[in-house]
Amino acid sequence: MKHAIVVLAILGAVLAVPGQAGAITFRNAFGSLGSGQGQYISPNGIALDASGDLWVADLGNYRVQHITDTGTFISQLGTGVFGSSSGTFTSQFKSPTDVAVDASNNVWVADGGNNRIRKFNGTTGAVMQTISTGLSNPQGVDVDNLGNIWVADSFNNRIRKYSSIGTLLLTIGGVQGTGNTQLWYPSDVVVDATGNVWIADRYNNRIVEYNSTGGFIQRIGGGVTGNAVGTGNGEFDFPTTVTLDSLGNLWVADSNNDRLQVFSSTGGYLDQFGSF
Repeated sequence: MKHAIVVLAILGAVLAVPGQAGAITFRNAFGSLGSGQGQYISPNGIALDASGDLWVADLGNYRVQHITDTGTFISQLGTGVFGSSSGTFTSQFKSPTDVAVDASNNVWVADGGNNRIRKFNGTTGAVMQTISTGLSNPQGVDVDNLGNIWVADSFNNRIRKYSSIGTLLLTIGGVQGTGNTQLWYPSDVVVDATGNVWIADRYNNRIVEYNSTGGFIQRIGGGVTGNAVGTGNGEFDFPTTVTLDSLGNLWVADSNNDRLQVFSSTGGYLDQFGSF
């Protein structure tokens, strides 16, 4: 298990050419095993805010750390103690698995162990909102361009979309399975500039794309109709995380294949890097 944050400099224009792994260069690494400021135990999710700072879901320390892009500690959310308390400035986490930052610098945390999503003021650290009804081990969270909140409601095998005030707007999936309208323990979700939704459907070993109203568009990996494991380009073994770069390229943490895979905004394979 790694206990460090690794930063990569990505030259997206070159990355559009398949096979150009040289366009991805190592930039920096920081952190070590521990519970001090700037140390981590199983960092599990990361988000970038408008100032270029990072917010890290430091799962094993039951907190979210706010750091500069060179790793300098700024502040933290949560007490760092395992629990479920929900005071305005003394909130606890059981399993903070992911984090997202909206345009107003509010920080949304997927607290999987407490079956809730929590919204914090990114400046003061105050709790502003909680979404918890019907959630079971939410693993991933994202905020779209309209301020809607998307949650990978993992144990319920579905994705849920909420308004910025927590009103449920849409559900994708909800039945465990391998079909195009089914999900199996989805662990992350990201929404692109067009409003399409990309989901790391981890137990199905695939990435699934839906439109903004939940209509199926395509699947990448998982075999033709099932959940096959693969090691080839565009195949996966337990994909856990998805994100988008400024050009709309999709990045996938292909966990058990020990690599990152990169796809175009339309799902075409572009590149990969990393190995065991």
